[in-house]
Amino acid sequence: MLQKPETVRFGLYTADLRAAELKKGQDTIALQNLPFRILALLLREPGRVATRDEIRQELWPADTFVDFERGISTAVSKLREALGDSATNPRFIETVGRRGYRFIAPVSSSAMAETVSSVGDGQMAATGAQLSAEKSAPPASESRSNAGRTVLFASAITGLAVLVLAFSRMLSPSVPKVMRMVQITATGKAEHAGGVHTDGSRVYFSEKDASGFTVMQTSLAGGDVVSVPMPFPNAYIIAISPDRSEMLFTVRATAMMGKHALWIMPVQGGTQRRVGDLLVDHATWFPDGRHLLCGNDHEVFSVDRDGTDRHHLFNVDGEPFAFKWKPDGTSFVFSLVHPDESVMLMEASPDGANVHPVLAGWNDPPGECCATWTPDGKDLIFRSSQKEQEDLWILHEAGRWPWSKAPQPIRLTNGPTSFSEPLVSPDGKKIFALGLEPRGHVVPFDQRLGDFVSSSLPQHSFDLAFSPDGRWVAYISPPGLTLWRSRIDGSDRLQLTSSPLRALRPIWSRDSKQILFSGAPLKNYFVAFTVSVDGGMPQPVLENDKLYRDYADWAPDGESVTIGVESGVSEQSGISVVNLKTRQVSELPGSQGMHLPRWSSDGNYLAATSRDATGVFIFDNRSKQWRDVGHAHQVYKFIRDEKYMYYQDIRDPGQAVFRLNPQTWKSERVLDFSRLLRSGAIRCAFEGFSPDGSPMVSVAYSWANLYAFDVELP
Repeated sequence: MLQKPETVRFGLYTADLRAAELKKGQDTIALQNLPFRILALLLREPGRVATRDEIRQELWPADTFVDFERGISTAVSKLREALGDSATNPRFIETVGRRGYRFIAPVSSSAMAETVSSVGDGQMAATGAQLSAEKSAPPASESRSNAGRTVLFASAITGLAVLVLAFSRMLSPSVPKVMRMVQITATGKAEHAGGVHTDGSRVYFSEKDASGFTVMQTSLAGGDVVSVPMPFPNAYIIAISPDRSEMLFTVRATAMMGKHALWIMPVQGGTQRRVGDLLVDHATWFPDGRHLLCGNDHEVFSVDRDGTDRHHLFNVDGEPFAFKWKPDGTSFVFSLVHPDESVMLMEASPDGANVHPVLAGWNDPPGECCATWTPDGKDLIFRSSQKEQEDLWILHEAGRWPWSKAPQPIRLTNGPTSFSEPLVSPDGKKIFALGLEPRGHVVPFDQRLGDFVSSSLPQHSFDLAFSPDGRWVAYISPPGLTLWRSRIDGSDRLQLTSSPLRALRPIWSRDSKQILFSGAPLKNYFVAFTVSVDGGMPQPVLENDKLYRDYADWAPDGESVTIGVESGVSEQSGISVVNLKTRQVSELPGSQGMHLPRWSSDGNYLAATSRDATGVFIFDNRSKQWRDVGHAHQVYKFIRDEKYMYYQDIRDPGQAVFRLNPQTWKSERVLDFSRLLRSGAIRCAFEGFSPDGSPMVSVAYSWANLYAFDVELP
């Protein structure tokens, strides 16, 4: 018997090869005949290259006269469009140069059996066997004895087969399946802050709009999404107690950075109680409900629920977060952000012993976080970031036999939407997760019309920087965080960086010949780079730099770079100047704890903020003195023009822009985005001024939505 695949599942898709039908969840995807036949061909042998000649023979008879090359390319393009796939960053179909294509995603299939011999041949074989048996038939007593031995032998074989099957099932658990996907919210306002939680009957998550954070809830079985009354603005849940009667929540401080207080409140509503005077980065409950597991900087520790009796458990090299207990309480997993900005899963015992990585060496560089256990504790569901895509994976527990192989993660989702923050329902039949769906654009403010108008720049671009001569603009384009430059009208575009180097915060040199930016190579953190505006290899400002990860700016002499130290890296270091010729580093006096440096156009003043981005300071380059000139909820970044320094307070109700006069030390509110925020914008990032003086702003209208997956888990 041969097995021929009938239905094939990959990611969120199911291909019915018999009915020539493609579905995403329960939705049928419209796909023409030729693209589907190519998909079927690739799915027959995933991982093998199907040559263009094989595809030609599959699609067209030998006597057909068509432009095969163009036909194949068009059909593959339509197939990728239906799957939301990309030729440059494929998740399903990879182009193999000058050869053909292959299917690269994990698949699972069901099969139908086909007999390999014809009916006639089978009948002839049976007849011949019968005649042969009649000619050599043994005596009846011998026949009965042989029959007994045959039955005994057959029983032994059957028993052995049952044991082998049982062992194989224990050693090779069934493949998990996503049966259906349902989008629960459509506002695009779901946020990662706090994650996703359940009290056994409802699902809780956070949404963010212009006014701040709101806790939302919906039934596990589906239904309306409504807000949860919370005692403070900008509160969000970080954990539900083990008995599901209380919530542990915190309040987003005025600054995005800094420690947060913890509060406990009944799920059904009631009086909230603060957890002593404790300030932490992250926390959850212990399984007994009487203690809390907390993370602060590099330390993991426990405290009683009233904030007393603190016990140190262990330190880690990085920042721990997203603590989740195994259902039997024998261990907990957590995510760890390393100093090189990679993220990995760790596991530890309740007493802080046996701290170890969960998937050492599986993904290079690691990008796993936000894990949660299934109710039986046999499976770990987590998010993995690979090739600029975030998907959900499942890791089955190791076999209990000495010869069991180490389990390998299995992909549950495969784009095009990135998913994170998984939560498994109490019955293990659903997985809830946030699907990243950013939507926005860059718009200029027409001062003559008094409104924002359309722009020729690509959607989702941000970190705009205009050249001093007013002819060019540099910007960052997601999802790969690549640096581009073009003319103001969008023409003459040139990509200046490529994967695996990620880029942020471009700034033009004063002669418009180079661009300074923050770049993060593979397995590294963001540090300062320069690149020619005509392209070429980006060059690091300092080789093997592990300290200066903050915003950078060109110093007034045009031959040096001013750069700061990122918060949490070194509290003793300040803003420094690096000479690009000699690579010598000198620190500005009195700059310890300063952040976001930006020089004025005349080079006489340097603006900066306190490390928590709330205090605004000016450095006089002539007197070498600092002056405190104001306070903000949180400064986004500084932008200069010929006379002033501008900064945005992103926690202001209108996300307002302020103009700072370095000579008079005065700040005034000059622009806010209340109108855009009232129209549904979540975030408005001030990007500076175009050459004609128009303020530019990146407007985000959507971030993420909540999804539910019906699953069959091992």
